[in-house]
Amino acid sequence: MKIVYTIHGTCNPGGMERVLISKANYLVNLPNYEVYIITSGQKGREPFYEISSKVKCIDLGINYSETIKGNPLIRLYDSAIKFLRHKRRLKRVLLDIRADIVVSMFTNDVSFLHKIKDGSKKILEIHFGREFRLLKDRKGVMRLVDVYMTHLNDRIVTKYDKFVVLTHQDKESWKSKENIAVIYNAVPDSDNKIVSSLNNKKALAVGRVVYQKNFELLVDLWGEIVKKHSDWILIIVCVGSTVELQERIQSKSLEKYIVLEPPTSNIKDYYIDSSLYLMTSRYEGFGMVLAEAQNYGLPIVSLDCKCGPREIVNNDENGYLIEEGKLTDFVEKVSTILENETLRKEFGKNAKTNSLKFSEEIIMQQWLQLFEEVAK
Repeated sequence: MKIVYTIHGTCNPGGMERVLISKANYLVNLPNYEVYIITSGQKGREPFYEISSKVKCIDLGINYSETIKGNPLIRLYDSAIKFLRHKRRLKRVLLDIRADIVVSMFTNDVSFLHKIKDGSKKILEIHFGREFRLLKDRKGVMRLVDVYMTHLNDRIVTKYDKFVVLTHQDKESWKSKENIAVIYNAVPDSDNKIVSSLNNKKALAVGRVVYQKNFELLVDLWGEIVKKHSDWILIIVCVGSTVELQERIQSKSLEKYIVLEPPTSNIKDYYIDSSLYLMTSRYEGFGMVLAEAQNYGLPIVSLDCKCGPREIVNNDENGYLIEEGKLTDFVEKVSTILENETLRKEFGKNAKTNSLKFSEEIIMQQWLQLFEEVAK
């Protein structure tokens, strides 16, 4: 079976890229599976995560991120030309490959991929929630754009043979549910037997430095936590500009208690070296880092944002879910785990057990079953 994935690029240290590459590497080692990854803006850069040499990678050279500066009309014209070029080049490549199934990662091709008549079935896969635009809480004209795009997506997803979301909570938010399937992300290194000892006085957070992740709030909360637990440090492994975050840390005199680290393809070392995982996101698509933290036996304290945490964290069993806005509760629950080694290790043991439902073998069997059903 020929499977094609389409995505912006594979050079970013993001969760979506990591999940895609893990799936492609798994599939290409199965009998009778041929896998392609088609990118629109790789720009000659190496993938951040290792891709099997058996996976065929094709870049279309659209490069949406290379925008022309100056007149808005010229920029709009440039974007339109790139969009048309994308449609033409992707159609040509797909007609040449003649895949059985083409999977869009909900990027620039989402509005036209389903119209390409190459004989393949089309699957749409989303790595963020339906309301992610609305949850950005933008104002004015941009708010109207977000509302329009959200409703436009409601129509687009019905055009695909199957639409795959990451959580049951998100599934319920979509207007049409007839073609929707829920498949969790698989945890890379899910067969890992090494877990954290939970003895190191380190807490961990991982993600991009963006509005969604709300690391500013985490810095503020950690400032409250270390008033009682000055022997603990918080490590934030983050992608993006950290200037404002570092300034916030310095303004609160937390340099000794919070360390910012650059992204790494070997993130497991940070999980194993930590004793607690923290998340203060405003919203998520799934919360891949929570599932990964569990895989290495870390208890979790997370805000109960949309979508994902409540399907990963079992409250009072492998961590704590904190109602949004209850920041005092967040500080208190973190302190409880820091102070109680027995509880911490019980939560950690339960976390590892709970992580098994996100194992690569279980999740990929669900994908294989979906592919077989769609390809009929």
